[in-house]
Amino acid sequence: MAGLVDSIIALAPPENPPPAFESRVLAGMTGNCCLAAAFHDGRRRVGTAFAYQGSPSWLFLVVQSASGSGAYRATLVRTDGLRVPLGEVPVSGGRGSWGTTIDTPVAQVGRIVLARPGAGDLVAAFWP
Repeated sequence: MAGLVDSIIALAPPENPPPAFESRVLAGMTGNCCLAAAFHDGRRRVGTAFAYQGSPSWLFLVVQSASGSGAYRATLVRTDGLRVPLGEVPVSGGRGSWGTTIDTPVAQVGRIVLARPGAGDLVAAFWP
């Protein structure tokens, strides 16, 4: 599993894509899709969230440079505003990864929020 995670992380560019990039990519896709969105702490990029539409659909969250250690509470925020609790993401020394299956269609995943008491939220927005 660690090799897969490293391979997926290596695919993510170090900077954000241009505006509306995701929409252009999705417009050309049919069938199952995999999306990626960068986690930000309000100042900088700290990780990546991956979403896959399939059977089952899943999320895989990678934190690469958060401040501190501890369990982050993961919440999926749908495009209609509904909040879906997902679980806890363990982070040690600023790094961690975690995955889960989801019942929400990927097209309805607006953002993923990671929250930990005493730390700022980490947010990955799939849709504006």
